[in-house]
Amino acid sequence: MRIHWKSMLLGAVAGVTMLVAVAAVFFAAAPGGPHEQRHRTLSLASGRAVELTGLSFAFGDEHSQRGAIDDGILVEYVSAAQGEARDSEAAAVFEAIRPLSESLRVATAEVSAYPSLGNRGGREVYTFSRDSAGGWTFKRVDR
Repeated sequence: MRIHWKSMLLGAVAGVTMLVAVAAVFFAAAPGGPHEQRHRTLSLASGRAVELTGLSFAFGDEHSQRGAIDDGILVEYVSAAQGEARDSEAAAVFEAIRPLSESLRVATAEVSAYPSLGNRGGREVYTFSRDSAGGWTFKRVDR
């Protein structure tokens, strides 16, 4: 029995070429590729919609001093507003997620407003905290 090395080599090259071509088509057809920023639209009470890019629960773990009192909610969204308009927009975004904060019994929340969908550029950070009476206050934090 004689082995045709030339035929085997051509078959191996054809198989590898086919795998590379399939991978190239797969990655070319994927929507936006791996760098697409995921986002959801959040409708505010005013009827305005903002693009939410992040919503997460943050554990308050400072130097392994675990305390549930430091847990909070983190929100990231895209905003074209400036100045006072951005302050009121951040408050409206927080009001939309406030029921979540209260259901989790957290006393803090952080809302970050980014100027673009890719979270590039400067951001404005607003920290919300709940006092002992149950009311929420916020302040803008420079980072």
